[in-house]
Amino acid sequence: MKKYYILALTIVLLLNSVFASTCAYGCNTPPTTPSVQIVPAQPDEKDELYCYAQSTDAEGDPITYIYKWYKNGVLFRTYTTRSTYTVISSAYTKVGDKWKCKVRAYDGKEYSDYSYDSVTIRESLYGCDTFNMEVPVSTLTVNPGEEKTVSILLRNEKPETNCITLSASTSDPKIDAWFASTSVCIEPKETKYVQLHIRAPYTVGKYYIKLKARNSCITRYDKLYVNVKKCVGRCPSYKGIFLEAEKIDVCKNNAGYVSVLLRNNTSKCLTVKLGVNSNTLAASFEDDTVQLCSYEQTHVNLKVFAGNVSGKKCFNIYAYGICTNCENYYATETVCVNVKECRPEYGTSVALILPEQCIDIKKNETKNIQFKVKNLLCEVQKVRLETAGNISTNTEDRITLMPEEERDSYIKVFAGENVRPGKHYIKVYAISEKGRDKKELCVNVLPLRKVRIELSDPSKVIEQCSFSVYTMKIINEGDVTEKFCLSAGNSSGAKITFSEKCLEVSPKETKEVFITVNVPKEMSPGSYSADIIIEDGNVWKKTIYFEVVEEGALGVETPQPGEVPEEYIPVRPLRILSYPEAVTIQRGEARTLNVVVYNVSPEPIEADVVIEIEGITKVTKTFVAQPNEATEVAIELEVPYEVKEGKYKAYIQIISRVVQDVKEMEIDIKGVTFPVGLAPGASAILIAVILLIAFVIILLIIKKAIESNHGGVLLKRR
Repeated sequence: MKKYYILALTIVLLLNSVFASTCAYGCNTPPTTPSVQIVPAQPDEKDELYCYAQSTDAEGDPITYIYKWYKNGVLFRTYTTRSTYTVISSAYTKVGDKWKCKVRAYDGKEYSDYSYDSVTIRESLYGCDTFNMEVPVSTLTVNPGEEKTVSILLRNEKPETNCITLSASTSDPKIDAWFASTSVCIEPKETKYVQLHIRAPYTVGKYYIKLKARNSCITRYDKLYVNVKKCVGRCPSYKGIFLEAEKIDVCKNNAGYVSVLLRNNTSKCLTVKLGVNSNTLAASFEDDTVQLCSYEQTHVNLKVFAGNVSGKKCFNIYAYGICTNCENYYATETVCVNVKECRPEYGTSVALILPEQCIDIKKNETKNIQFKVKNLLCEVQKVRLETAGNISTNTEDRITLMPEEERDSYIKVFAGENVRPGKHYIKVYAISEKGRDKKELCVNVLPLRKVRIELSDPSKVIEQCSFSVYTMKIINEGDVTEKFCLSAGNSSGAKITFSEKCLEVSPKETKEVFITVNVPKEMSPGSYSADIIIEDGNVWKKTIYFEVVEEGALGVETPQPGEVPEEYIPVRPLRILSYPEAVTIQRGEARTLNVVVYNVSPEPIEADVVIEIEGITKVTKTFVAQPNEATEVAIELEVPYEVKEGKYKAYIQIISRVVQDVKEMEIDIKGVTFPVGLAPGASAILIAVILLIAFVIILLIIKKAIESNHGGVLLKRR
């Protein structure tokens, strides 16, 4: 009986060793189930939906997120990205929609479980009154410069009064369009016509007018196409100077700019004087004198300042063209500006007051940005604050505001090292039971300047009449290209030269600079040092050290490079500057190793890189080392399957007629978890087969043990 249990225990231990060896070379932990949040938590049909996800991986593998957006239970869109958020535009949402965002994480090997968040698009807090807008024609054909009026129908579909705001924008500043009335209230079930005025440009072509009508919560859009054809019959005159001003809206007690098209329709060069004749608004041209050559046109800015009275304000502008030895030209144009009351988009109960200017922030810096929250009601309100954007933010969750109180609050903004430099816009929400407000905060992330200088092996021993090469790495971890210049503070008597004296290093790039120290024959033995100065506006200093010994003391006969007759080639002008000192490789695997070789002679040299693992393998690659340059050589090293596991010494040699340089390295050869000839992808199948066989054997052992025990009991009874 005992022997069966020992056999079963042996099988279990064998299986444990199989799994342990497998994990040693292929175990992976899936990333954690991501936390998921949709912002804002109570959206309406005007809000964009942001889905944020965050996961971690035990092995530190880069994480990819798979976002699945569902609209009313149906898969709407899938995103696969490393970004920690995705966005659904408000154009795809409507009241009553149920949105779910499901996310799982992937580390390149395994997936996490799904996690999700969901929201329902609610009606605006102000209630929605439905109305329709109808345009009688889709395309209007007019002559150049002609004015037309089109009647637009508005129909109120609800049993309550509907107040609608109207606006018109054009595809080109040359065409003008405006409503006779920018606001109209319609009684229940009533229909009204509003007049749309159109002034065609003098340029033949196709244009369109975008019409917008909105009440407190919904917006209707339509388009009217305008085809300006070549004039037939009596046409307006547009000889001489032509003026055309766009129509704009300006908030009360604020300034605005009107873009004015100014065109010279003559074959002469004109000096054009511009002026304003207005008793309704303060207005002036930014530049009141313009030079225009024949048939040239330009746009000039007209600055207007709106007072405290809303409504349509019109005034005249004029242009007076003067030329030498020709008639003068005069033109006038009427400019109309709509002065309106500007309130927050939602602010009926609470208002956000954010900084108008863009706030600068450095990378890896946390900044508290002050803003204000104002209670617009004469009652106490509890307000929830939320933020959304593509950089890290944090603010107070909830605040209580007294009647008409205005309170300071702060948004904590952190720009990580991987954030894109430039302007970012953070959406800020203030939500109460009776209203809400939404604004955008502009944050300008400044480019990061971060440089590291590394000098490997700063101490050397150099013979008289010989040289040595130091390797210095300049690592640009910032966002801007850096320009460096190098110099040496040297009073030792040795000659110091650089592979590059001035160089540019791009963002996230590393460049190597090779510093050659030539020791003349007459230099006395002893310890010396020299300062290497690196400048790019900032100044770095690295010190190199070298011990000068007598010629031949190191047993290497190397003539002085650089200052020898051209017909003489140094015996050992090649040096290994960079190589892998230790490499781990599996049996049967091929690895590419990079070796950097420096040629100090004035001639190109053909040479071989030889890598030899004692008693196992030897590989060779031929290359050409350019004069006074470093050359990187990639050489492939493969270890046979039959080699035993363990650590081996290997040698890298540079050979050109004679051995130029030799370096020693360590090769750590590892075993594999599958038999020779079995593909790594088949290891899962092999493990499944082993498990099945082990399970059957254990069942047989248990059965045999039971039968044996049962037989022993029977014998005892007899």
